[in-house]
Amino acid sequence: MVIFEGAVIQTLSTVKERDAFLLERVQAITIDTLMIIFLMYTFSIVFEFIDHVPDSIRMWLFLILFVFYEPVCNAFGTTLGNYIVKIRVRKFSNRQMRINIVQSFIRYFFKMLFGWISFITIFRSKSNRAIHDYMGGSVMIKI
Repeated sequence: MVIFEGAVIQTLSTVKERDAFLLERVQAITIDTLMIIFLMYTFSIVFEFIDHVPDSIRMWLFLILFVFYEPVCNAFGTTLGNYIVKIRVRKFSNRQMRINIVQSFIRYFFKMLFGWISFITIFRSKSNRAIHDYMGGSVMIKI
């Protein structure tokens, strides 16, 4: 801590992050979902002006937005929703490290498999971990 003219000021290195609350996680998911819907709508409008867009391009675009967006963003950075809400996915064993791409896809698979049911465990976990966090070896933190 730094003492400045009688006041105590915490430096960034002494501020400890906390576990993300359910409400913050829901806010981030909502932002990400709205962004994906907006992008899909935008692409559909763009495709109307292009003749003969192959179905394979539409399929790959859907897969990239729906399947790859969250796992890739969480492994290499953060999603837009997590960025805005200031929460991050980290390794449970080391909260300073991002999860790797394999952990991220495992986490996402179980998140999609269990849906909202996955969040039930948040209320019984000391670190607010959902089922998909346990399966992926991750934890959500507030920065």
